[in-house]
Amino acid sequence: KSLPFAELEENTTWDLVADFEKVREHLGIEKWQVFGGSWGSTLGLTYAITHPERTTELVLRGIFLLRKKELDFFYEGKGTNFLFPEQWEAYVDAIPEA
Repeated sequence: KSLPFAELEENTTWDLVADFEKVREHLGIEKWQVFGGSWGSTLGLTYAITHPERTTELVLRGIFLLRKKELDFFYEGKGTNFLFPEQWEAYVDAIPEA
């Protein structure tokens, strides 16, 4: 859990990939299958690219690659708001004013 809430200072993609590697080493696993869904597919793919010698297979579902059009669709009101208008309003209402 990020502290303070939503802090990204040491919670980047690269920090998370490094955390996965620390877990693998701690558990004494030489190589492993990497599985990820949605945002986890991006992390899994990044881990596999960074540590190909430690990755035996990749299982990715609901692939989300952080492309601008994906971010716009999900977070900028260019798609999701039309599909789920009530949920979109709740999402937007929870975001503090800048």
